Amino acid sequence: MDIQNPDGSENRGIIDLYKRGAFVLEAKQTGKGLETKGWDKAMQAAYNQADQYVRALPAKEGRPA
Repeated sequence: MDIQNPDGSENRGIIDLYKRGAFVLEAKQTGKGLETKGWDKAMQAAYNQADQYVRALPAKEGRPA
């Protein structure tokens, strides 16, 4: 999947898990404990990446909410 960057360039992305019209899942392995800022930062990055994938999906795919 090609993802548009704000500067107009594109990145190639691979969704870890996707169910049409239902969800996108992006997994991360951090090696950090659940109560650490490192874990929070990694999960925020995964969320942002999944959000980019959802926005890059063609409209005909149906966008997960």
